[in-house]
Amino acid sequence: MGMLLWLACGSGGDACGGQGSDVAICRYNSPPEVVILAPADGAQTGAEVAAEAVVADDQSEPPELLLRWSSDVDGALEESTADAEGRVAAALILSPGLHRLRLDVWDADAEEGSDEIEIEVVVP
Repeated sequence: MGMLLWLACGSGGDACGGQGSDVAICRYNSPPEVVILAPADGAQTGAEVAAEAVVADDQSEPPELLLRWSSDVDGALEESTADAEGRVAAALILSPGLHRLRLDVWDADAEEGSDEIEIEVVVP
């Protein structure tokens, strides 16, 4: 048996969009979820990094999400797309040193989710 949930948000000009009506229907948009799977947090790696992550969003299909990899050392690295299951893969080139590697994800309503790890790039 299914259940229907209505969220009423008061009246008048309440923040939920009452716009002078007695009741407004609100749509809740949660931020996307992001988990970087590889490389592992604290790993040492070469300059070419095979990065993998998984993303999910309750309101959007994974391929509709905007994804951007970045590093606190090298800045914006690459925009990616997720497959239908939410898997993301990217080949990133990083300069030597300690990096905070981050994946930011936005849905169509500009809600943002992110995950980050620290890695050390060692060049032989």
